[in-house]
Amino acid sequence: MKYFVLLLCSGFLFVLSAEPRNASLELQLFKWSYDVRPYWATSEYQTSHNPVGQIPIDGEFGPGKALDGLPGTMWIPGGARKGIGESLYFAVKTDFRGFRIAAGAPARHEINRPSSLSVTFFVAFGAPGNESDITRFYKAYQAGDKVQVSLENTASLQEVSFLPDWISAQDLVRKRAEETARFYDILLVDLEIRYVIKIDIEEVYGEREQTGIAEVIPLRGEEPDSFQTYWSLMDRKMKERVNPFLTLKWTDFAQYCEAGDVLKAAAFLAPEALMEETGLYYEDLDTKDLPVLEKFFSGLFFPDEELCWADISEIRYVDYQLLRGKEQPYPILKARVLIKKGTYTSFALAVQPETGLFIRP
Repeated sequence: MKYFVLLLCSGFLFVLSAEPRNASLELQLFKWSYDVRPYWATSEYQTSHNPVGQIPIDGEFGPGKALDGLPGTMWIPGGARKGIGESLYFAVKTDFRGFRIAAGAPARHEINRPSSLSVTFFVAFGAPGNESDITRFYKAYQAGDKVQVSLENTASLQEVSFLPDWISAQDLVRKRAEETARFYDILLVDLEIRYVIKIDIEEVYGEREQTGIAEVIPLRGEEPDSFQTYWSLMDRKMKERVNPFLTLKWTDFAQYCEAGDVLKAAAFLAPEALMEETGLYYEDLDTKDLPVLEKFFSGLFFPDEELCWADISEIRYVDYQLLRGKEQPYPILKARVLIKKGTYTSFALAVQPETGLFIRP
């Protein structure tokens, strides 16, 4: 998982309340590690004033203190309204079903406890071209309705049930994949999808200056059935709108990949002559698809060379793997390409399960 820092536009909270089903926000996510849950917050309490105006990232009372598993630490937001209107963000996986929360802390009587929260689910998309050495730009869209939650005035753990609207999330993924495929044409793109929970402090118990949240523990359940079957049930015309390469009958291709049948999976991506020679020709691959494939593979095989599809004499598919470290494993095919002049080059091709977009592993 990755750390992320959040950048908010002015008037952001107004947008959320005015258009609750169409809310969006902009994120800068750190790319340092997949091992730590990404999180951030709109503010954190500062014990001393820094004259140069620099705010430490996740300091003594930063958002990470609400997610570190230590009840003696806490996130204390800054601001002048007792923490009201401040927000905590953290990334979740597709088995998320709610969280336990410890408001305030037993030994900190000078800290208010939240009495009312709102919980919102967002789908965040990243794309190449909007990143630095350590961060990547994400655009996040609200999926489903904001849910209001009331808390008791206690420091004990309280459970909040929250099931993300995966149907809305999948629709957002499909639309975003369609837009990306149309914009990038046949370039390989990885949207890097993130699922983010946003907790807003709406009201608090007490009139003290600061409010704190000591612990947030995400709860995990079963994967939603619709999330696993969404793409397999989508009709072919809809898939063709999402990505031009899905005219290769992606459903069958994915099934062969999952079964580890490299040759049959490769047949969907091989030139017609090679398929006829190996007996792996499929009627579902129409001749009209070949120019698209040729353009695609020429750019894939020879990005920095003045070679084209006609220079290829043979494609040998050598391996099948799953790329892990993502929300879902990516099926990958690896191959060696023999050039007519006698040299070899190698390549790998993966497919993002959530979108069907071809990507570089």
